[in-house]
Amino acid sequence: MKNLLPVIAGDKVPYLITILFASVGWIIVHSVDRLNSSPTVTYKLVPGLQGCSPKCFTVEIRNVTTTVLLKDLVISVHLEGQDSSSKIQHADIIPVQPAWNGDTAPNWEAGDSADFPIATLQPGWEFKLVTRFSGGDTPHVYLTKSPDPIRFVEPSIDTFFLNHEAPIICVVLLIYAGFVTLVIIRFSKDS
Repeated sequence: MKNLLPVIAGDKVPYLITILFASVGWIIVHSVDRLNSSPTVTYKLVPGLQGCSPKCFTVEIRNVTTTVLLKDLVISVHLEGQDSSSKIQHADIIPVQPAWNGDTAPNWEAGDSADFPIATLQPGWEFKLVTRFSGGDTPHVYLTKSPDPIRFVEPSIDTFFLNHEAPIICVVLLIYAGFVTLVIIRFSKDS
């Protein structure tokens, strides 16, 4: 520990801080570039409100890639379990502005699954797929049709970086600028 103290407290601090912040910036940019190279749709499962009768279930989907237009997707909600009385009562597609899905309606016909056709999913567009169902089974979500391979994933740290790349880079730069300012002030007092 004594051998490290002169390095940490010495004149090498600006170089170590620069290497640290450059590494953090590279990791963020590399992660975002990797995710942008493959079309990615995130889905978030939102249980229904208390007292919703029949039971409600919402799937929020979002195209998190910044350059890829996705077409002709079908997302399915299936009721899976042992309850034979479980049936989908109603299904609806709610676009979040500025998204638009035209007159395309989900296909559910009171069975144990609902298919939600999404004609176009522009970068950044989001849809809420709402399902009302009866019975005790658990709803599960699947991407059942896509003309091209895409990643259909729940939000994670990777997709967080993809959605917030610019603010994260700005925060890292501000922190770096603060450290550089402190180092300049320290060395100007020593002179």
